[in-house]
Amino acid sequence: MKKIFASFGWMLLLLPLISVAGARTAFAINNTATYANSRDVSGFDGISSGGSFKVHVSFGAKESLRIEASEEAIKEIETVVENGTLNLRFKKHSGGWLSNFGRDQNFGRIDIYVTAIKLKRLSVSGSGDMDVAGTVKT
Repeated sequence: MKKIFASFGWMLLLLPLISVAGARTAFAINNTATYANSRDVSGFDGISSGGSFKVHVSFGAKESLRIEASEEAIKEIETVVENGTLNLRFKKHSGGWLSNFGRDQNFGRIDIYVTAIKLKRLSVSGSGDMDVAGTVKT
């Protein structure tokens, strides 16, 4: 009988955690409005993607970047050129490693369109994806 009560007690303690996980999933599913945001970028010959982004790369005469995602996701995406590399990543929050854990799972689909003049290097870290229309010359 003690085992039954102990098992029931553990289930009651874990129930709130299961509810929170379900709420996060529902938020991601219901977050369907897509917005577009263009950003000024220049002076890069490499791209590094560090998030769950679908990055579409093409070549042209002028460098450009456009993000298509939810309004919340666009606010959290950082696009910075460092040492000739365009870095695409989520902003880090100062609440410790746990405050950044799983944050990108709530944003739904994120498409980033990059036009580059030339590229020498590409990097994808995480669950993201990158497609390139053209040739990367090293």
